[in-house]
Amino acid sequence: PVSKMAAAFGRLRSLGLAAITVERPAVVLEIGNAYTKIGFGGEPAPRHIIPSTVTFREALWNLYDPKLLANEEDLKQALIDFLFEVFFKYALVKTSERRIMICENPLCPTVFRQTLATVLFDHYKVISVFFAPNAPLTLLPLAAPTGLVVDCGHVETSVVGVSNNTALMYTFRTVPLGTQAVQQRIKDVLAASGHADVPQAALEDIMVRLCVAARPRPGVTVASTSYRTGATVLPISADVRLAGTDTLFALSDEDESVATAVLDALVRAPRDLRRELASHIVVVGGGSMLPGFASQLLHEMRTLFNTPRYAALQGPPSERVLHRVAVAAAFSDGTPGQQLAQDDLDAIKAHVLGKLQLDAAALTEWHLSTDTRGLRITLATEEHPEISHISGTIVLGQQCSFLFDKATQTLEKVAVGLSDEFAVFEHSFPEHALAWLGGALFASLELLPERSVTRDQFAASPRLTDWVQLPPEEEESPPMSAGPTSGRAPPQQYGRPKEWGAGVAVNLIDTLKLVP
Repeated sequence: PVSKMAAAFGRLRSLGLAAITVERPAVVLEIGNAYTKIGFGGEPAPRHIIPSTVTFREALWNLYDPKLLANEEDLKQALIDFLFEVFFKYALVKTSERRIMICENPLCPTVFRQTLATVLFDHYKVISVFFAPNAPLTLLPLAAPTGLVVDCGHVETSVVGVSNNTALMYTFRTVPLGTQAVQQRIKDVLAASGHADVPQAALEDIMVRLCVAARPRPGVTVASTSYRTGATVLPISADVRLAGTDTLFALSDEDESVATAVLDALVRAPRDLRRELASHIVVVGGGSMLPGFASQLLHEMRTLFNTPRYAALQGPPSERVLHRVAVAAAFSDGTPGQQLAQDDLDAIKAHVLGKLQLDAAALTEWHLSTDTRGLRITLATEEHPEISHISGTIVLGQQCSFLFDKATQTLEKVAVGLSDEFAVFEHSFPEHALAWLGGALFASLELLPERSVTRDQFAASPRLTDWVQLPPEEEESPPMSAGPTSGRAPPQQYGRPKEWGAGVAVNLIDTLKLVP
């Protein structure tokens, strides 16, 4: 984790944003529907992950319970009790000396964020609070300024496009499919087999340990198993283990699934951004950690792509030029046709790519075969290879070596449709904490204080503005250009740009914002 954080800071330095604050680290919170992540700015992972529940009036309440949201006083007291544990049991901080960073869903209820700010400032006396949209934060550790963020959470799955660190809210799509729906599916299947009273904790454990989110290949079956809860042994059939697939990717009565939400977001995206978004899909959230989620998502997207519903995405294919290279190498030592180990194959690949001055990520095709004469390699890439440098010898161990003597190159034009671009962005960070990690990165920068709402500012004007609500004095203001090139200084109130209604919602960095 530390090396990952160091790499992430390196990416920030490339953007000129790595001025690290010397203050006490800010407390970074991500209050989700199921769990809350607690930690500090600059750290590589949350210190604690706790349920987003609070004991209030002798009952256990979820913080986003509609009954709590309907009563502002009850919500306020529930948040006071919840944050008391957060600050004094888990974070162990003196709140009057700390800044707070909140990683939030942009569709978080207005009453919740307003009450949360009130509690933080009036009750806990924090220095400042910054509410940041989680979609741009998700991409921050990846140094990917553009991508399609698919957040499979507890209650719903949301999809939003991000371009140049700007969340495009007109692409926002959400479907009520998440881990809660998967657990309900498991409960229904078990009830049908005569096991109706399964504890909620057991349902979640079954989902995490035994469920998959991808259909098996033809001819492969999902094995049944069992699960012990207390003195009861539950039979776990293939239908239970495939609950993730049946819930998240099967079309509902409203013809909705996670895959349709992603395709609908692409339909709403500008034409010139569709290919880049489609090739940089970033899956996050607890639901995306089900085995096979990413591969099943791509499969379902490609299946639905050719239906009449997505005719808007089925434009003429673009043309791509590939450099196809054939490389030959003769045995200079060793037994002709001998079997090569995987380490040998990796060494040969690294040697060839080094000679051709290519990166492995640039390959669209790679095939290696051996015969009695030596090696035959074919590869394809969009980059221009340096085939004149191929000559040389590679020695594998002490008994085998190859002499590379020639390479030929041909150009090939291939048609590429949008569905051929579908790809999930690969990374090594935990999917459930990626947005929090982006918040921890940003909270460690000197930019945080100037972007935050201070206690004095909130006391002077205790109304937070969000992207669906304009202050009365600004509702009639004429549209203005958005972004740092508008020539206008940002307003003093909460670091929010005055161009809010014209297209900017939250200005994290000069280019990290949210566009409705």
